[in-house]
Amino acid sequence: MFGTFATDDTASFEENKSIFNGECTDSSLPFILFYGNIKPRFLIATLPEDTVLSVRGKATKTKDNKVYEVNDINTHRFFANAGIPDKMATVPLMISPQGDDSDYDVSVIRELFSYTEDGTGILGGDVDEGSTISVLSFQPENIKSTLMSKIDRLNTLQDVNGALVFSCVSRRKALMAVIEDLAELQLAQKSIRADIPFMMGYSGGELCPVSSKTGVLNNRFHNYSAVILLI
Repeated sequence: MFGTFATDDTASFEENKSIFNGECTDSSLPFILFYGNIKPRFLIATLPEDTVLSVRGKATKTKDNKVYEVNDINTHRFFANAGIPDKMATVPLMISPQGDDSDYDVSVIRELFSYTEDGTGILGGDVDEGSTISVLSFQPENIKSTLMSKIDRLNTLQDVNGALVFSCVSRRKALMAVIEDLAELQLAQKSIRADIPFMMGYSGGELCPVSSKTGVLNNRFHNYSAVILLI
């Protein structure tokens, strides 16, 4: 499965709708069926690991996208003690698997959206218990360079019929801070090989498979990422 949840140009996701066959809905995802000689490949641009700050800990109690404790400390208290202010709109976190119990072997980016009244952290996707949680520095130059590295990779590949590109709306918001909110679109337009047709848009969460330790593709919900499907 590859794609995105509906989003618009505002920071509020409550009113977003998916449109399909003339009907608007806020509770379903539309799908596109491709058939024939299709060999899908996926490229994922996340924030580089060298942007990890000194704030990191182990997720010691989790369930789905809820993180109750980090380093056996209430999640809100852990981040507050580390100097992460509550007033930040979202906090980018790198979730890195640890041990043999994890079913994936790559790091994924998660947004820390908010806290419940008891200090539980609500993240934009599942977090395996035992994972390492690291706070990232989310800089405009990193956004452009990570997308460009995947475009460079795309341009070296053969037998590509086309590409679908989705970039997280949070990446655009970071670029808006330096008046470059269209920078990723411009990079794609100028840099993707001329013989590869593509479509690009912004997303409220990116759905894209990653390889498990056994080589099986598992669907993951990514945040702060740009994902490319090669058809």
